[in-house]
Amino acid sequence: MLQENTAPTGPPLITLHATAANGFQYGAPFSVPEGWVGLITLKNEATDCVGAGQYVADAATLPQLALKARLKPGEQPRKPLALSLYLMPWGAPANISWKADPIAVSAGAHLTYQLSGRSSVRVAHPVVYFNTMQSNLREFMKKLTKESKAMVAGMPIAAQTNQYLKLSISYALENTPALSPAAYSGNPAMRDSVRNSASLAVSQWLAGAGVECLTFDLDSVSDVLPAPCVECKATHKPVAYSIFRRTISLLYVRYGVEKKGNFCLPCAAKVSLFYNVVMLICGWWGYIGLVLAPVYIITNCYHFLKNALGPKAQPPVPVAPAGAWPPPPSV
Repeated sequence: MLQENTAPTGPPLITLHATAANGFQYGAPFSVPEGWVGLITLKNEATDCVGAGQYVADAATLPQLALKARLKPGEQPRKPLALSLYLMPWGAPANISWKADPIAVSAGAHLTYQLSGRSSVRVAHPVVYFNTMQSNLREFMKKLTKESKAMVAGMPIAAQTNQYLKLSISYALENTPALSPAAYSGNPAMRDSVRNSASLAVSQWLAGAGVECLTFDLDSVSDVLPAPCVECKATHKPVAYSIFRRTISLLYVRYGVEKKGNFCLPCAAKVSLFYNVVMLICGWWGYIGLVLAPVYIITNCYHFLKNALGPKAQPPVPVAPAGAWPPPPSV
């Protein structure tokens, strides 16, 4: 599960400096302070990047902007452009603390363990970074809880971009096969291998997003445990990996939903029953639904029975700390 926690330290990697609302328009003068980089965006897409100095927002200074807006040299836009100017400290690193939970399917359930650490990063390619951030954030938001989605969406750009870096590191770690619990298996001797694989995965992912990873410190690697139930979030119940699907069809329109992951038995029964009842009523009112609804009902029943009768990953047995009372009975 992608996690967002711990505020980063260091200067903000990006700051909104000017917009069309406060006079930043095509043909307007603007300046970039020493030690900063100016990033110009059109409709929230980065087009040009300039260093410190005095400029005019025209085709000569911003050729990519003019190309994007289809403007010829000396030509003025017919209507105001949705321009923004962002400032980024050039060469200044940001220090980020992060957590990640790599997941793999093994022994009939999702297994997971937690990595935590710290990284120092620097934006190497501002245009690539900004555009990649916009597209990746939409994907990351799908994986966050409702509370986290609302929090990230309401952040100013400076906080949002740092949040994006933490989510990027978590995503890179959670989608690296060499870091899956099936590969790690809780073997302490493999922790050095985990550390090396994690550093490589983060560096490669961030490089593709226009970011340079300067330092990577892995603080801790926890033991492998079954992931909690995806529905009730309980960690104290036996769980099994299941997939439940639902389709609602109306002539040529179809709405599909899929839930997959660890389910405890009560949640598996609830989700399977609810999805099947909905499909019995609303699943077959279309050509595709006539085929999919029966298939989904059968597969939902199969996964429920597999959950009920098959092997389950058991929650960890709590170990009493040293000196706990009462003491164990003597033999």
